[in-house]
Amino acid sequence: MIRKEMVMYFIAYNCMRRIMYEAAEEAGLPVRQISFKTSLQALRSWEPNLNQARMSWKERFGLISMLYESMTQRPLRQRPGRSEPRAVKRRRKNYHLLTKPRHEMIVPAHRNRHWLNKRKSCLS
Repeated sequence: MIRKEMVMYFIAYNCMRRIMYEAAEEAGLPVRQISFKTSLQALRSWEPNLNQARMSWKERFGLISMLYESMTQRPLRQRPGRSEPRAVKRRRKNYHLLTKPRHEMIVPAHRNRHWLNKRKSCLS
């Protein structure tokens, strides 16, 4: 069943990409300038209008061309020189590591060293 579900996701993704390709061709834009997220949102908002039973082919094609237009209204901006390095940003937490089972762990009264140092300096 998982394989079937994954295949369905791939089919839906490829169908969405095909619609994006058709919209780009109609607008005369490169396909890479159309946002997947914007296209998906446009399709979801236009879907109730497109699924009406009593609609002529002419009306349906008009709605589809309006859908394509809404997909290509805001093309992606090209940002040359942009770098997105993959890095892990870890910040220190004020909590100790859980190195023993919870019922054996003894947590000090002040977990934050900075706060403890401030308190010591105020008491002096």
